[in-house]
Amino acid sequence: MDQDLRGQVTSILQADACGNRCVESKTKQLELLLCSLSTMTKTAKPISLYTLLGALMQVPVDRVRGYELRDKFAYYLPFVGKVCRPRLLAATVWSPTVQRYKNHVRDGNIGTKSHGNTLNQNAAAVDLVWLVKWFKEFAEEVGEVVPVRVRMQKIKDGVTKKYYSSEMYTLLPAHFTLNVLYEEMHSFVEQIRLRVREPAPSTMRKLLTLHCPTIRIRSPRSNVCDIYSIYHTSMRNDVSAEKTEAPGRHTESARKMRREYKKDKTSWYFCSLLYVSCFGIFCENDGIQTNYLYDETASGKGSDQIISMLEHFLLTKVLSEGKNRLTVYADNCSGQNKNNYVIKFLLAQVDMGLLKHVDYKFFVKGHTKNSCDRGFGHFRKHVAKEDCYTVAHVVDAVKEAAANSVTVHISREGIQQYHIFSMDEVSIGVVSCRKEPSDEPVEMNLRRKIDGILTTKEKVVKMMSDHVEVLAPPPPNVEKSQTMYHNIRPYVPEEFRDDPLYAKPSAQDHLDAKAAKQAR
Repeated sequence: MDQDLRGQVTSILQADACGNRCVESKTKQLELLLCSLSTMTKTAKPISLYTLLGALMQVPVDRVRGYELRDKFAYYLPFVGKVCRPRLLAATVWSPTVQRYKNHVRDGNIGTKSHGNTLNQNAAAVDLVWLVKWFKEFAEEVGEVVPVRVRMQKIKDGVTKKYYSSEMYTLLPAHFTLNVLYEEMHSFVEQIRLRVREPAPSTMRKLLTLHCPTIRIRSPRSNVCDIYSIYHTSMRNDVSAEKTEAPGRHTESARKMRREYKKDKTSWYFCSLLYVSCFGIFCENDGIQTNYLYDETASGKGSDQIISMLEHFLLTKVLSEGKNRLTVYADNCSGQNKNNYVIKFLLAQVDMGLLKHVDYKFFVKGHTKNSCDRGFGHFRKHVAKEDCYTVAHVVDAVKEAAANSVTVHISREGIQQYHIFSMDEVSIGVVSCRKEPSDEPVEMNLRRKIDGILTTKEKVVKMMSDHVEVLAPPPPNVEKSQTMYHNIRPYVPEEFRDDPLYAKPSAQDHLDAKAAKQAR
C-alpha cells in the first residue's frame, strides 16, 4: 500500500480524541476504506457520500427533543462501522462541504447537482469573424496609422537576443470611446438589417482587445504622445525591465527639453504671483479716474474694502469740493458693489447730513461696459510692457499709463433685482428701489430699531466717527511666500531681491505650506 495512504491512517488514529475510541484497533478497516476512496473519480465520491448520508438518515436515533424527534445522523463508515462525526470527516476528507451535502439529502435528493459548465452562452453565439472584420474596416475609415517600434526577444543557445521590428498601429480619435463604438456597431446592424448576434458592451471590449491589439483609442489628453501611450498600455499586465527601456529611450529627448524649460524664466506664467487689486472710480464731472491699488497682503476683496475706498473718494473728491448730491453707477457684482452694506453706507452719509441725495444705479447684466473699463484697458496695456518686480513698480506703471488718472496706493498700514437705489435727506433711513428708471419706486426702511426706538441721526454720526475700526490685514499666504522666494526671486535683479515681497520664509512657514498642500 502507498506510504501516503498509511500516513493518512496513522494521522486519523493519532487524532482520535473521542471518548468511545470509535476507530481504535480498526487499522485494517481504515486502510480498506481509504484505498477504495482513492480509486474513485471526482464524480463518484459525492455520489457515494450522498448514498451514505441517505441511508444513515433512516437509522433510528434514540435521542429526542422535548416536542419532536431530533434531526441527528448516526454516522457509519463502510468496513469500519459506527463512528463519531469528526472521524467521519477525517476519513472522507469532505469537512468543508459535509453540511451542504446533508442539506441536499434532507431535500430528498441523493443525486449530484449537475454543473452548468456552459460559460457565457450569449458571448459564445457572437459572430466573432464578422465583429473583427467590421471593426478593422471602421478603424481604416476613421483612424490614423502610426508606425511603432516593437521589440521581441528569443533565447538561442542560452543567450537572449533582442529583435526590433516596426509595426503599424491604427489610432482612433479620442471621442470614439467604447460606448460610442458600440453605438456605431449597433447603428450599422440596424441600418442594413444584418442578422447577426450583437455582443454586449463588455463582451465587445474583451473580444476587440484580444483580437485587434494594434487598434487603439487615442488618449483624450491632446499633449500625450501616441507612441508612449502604446508603450504604457503594453506594461499594464506584464511589467519587466526590458519593457521599461523602450519608453525610457523614447522620452529621453523630451526630458532634456523639460530640463531646459525649467531653466527658462517663462515658467513664471505658471507660477502663482502676487495678486494686485485695482478698484477704479471715474468722475464724469472732470473726466479723471481714480485707481485704488493694493496687493493681497494689504487686504482682500469684499464690501468692506469697497466702502473704505468709497469713503476716501467722498472725502477727497466730493465733500471737499462742496458737493452734496451724488449719482453712482456700478456693475452687478454682488460680492463688492450690489449688497446691503454698500447701500447702508451711502444711506448713512445721507443720514449724517454729509450728502443730501444719493442715486446708486446699476447697469444691466452683460452690458456693464463704462468709462472705468476704458481706463483699465489703458493701464493694462502699459503694465504689460513694463518690467515690474515690486508693488511700487506696478504703482508707477499705473500712474504713467494715462494722464487723466489718479493712482492711490493702499499700503498694508494704511437686492439683486433692482438697478437704481436713491437716498434723500428728507426720508431718513429710507431707500427707494427701482428696477428701471420709469418704474415706481419701492421704499425700504433700513433704520435699525432697538427696543422699539429708531436709530437717531446723532447716533449714526457717533457710530461712523468713533466706532469704525481699521480693517486687519489678511493672514499671510505661506504657499505664496514659498513660490515667491524659491521660484521667482532667482530671476529678479539683484537690486530688487531685498524687497519684503521676496523675504525668505521661516521653517514654520515651510511646514505650514506643506500642510496646506496636503490638505487640498
